[in-house]
Amino acid sequence: MIMGKGLDRLKELSAGKMSSWHEEADWYRQNIGWLKRSSKIAFRILSELDEQGISQKELALRMDVTPQYVNKIVKGKENLSLETIWKIEEALGINLISVNSNVQYIYPETTHFDVPYATIPLTESLTTKVSEGYATFEQSPVNKDDAA
Repeated sequence: MIMGKGLDRLKELSAGKMSSWHEEADWYRQNIGWLKRSSKIAFRILSELDEQGISQKELALRMDVTPQYVNKIVKGKENLSLETIWKIEEALGINLISVNSNVQYIYPETTHFDVPYATIPLTESLTTKVSEGYATFEQSPVNKDDAA
């Protein structure tokens, strides 16, 4: 006599309900990229937990999530948000992902003047005013007597 899940499955098939394995296979094919990356991250997390002697429950406490959620993460089947990755990195003191090191960020140069107020002539027509540590550029009045 067939019992339990086998009987339930046999009843589903005899009622015309088809297996969903095709849908599951399609889902895995569509999501293989992040699933592979997630598996690598999961392995790294498990390695760090082992190396640092930390339980999944302790990691959950540090991340302020449930132990069940950490379990999903370490199975490699959870699509992790940047926030979650950051929480893991902070909790374990590791770096899971990094931005390409060849990228250079150029920040504008700023000059701080330790002068409460100053006027510095730049050219005949521009003047720099420094006030509260910030420089502003202003058009200087042109003197007709100086014109050649």
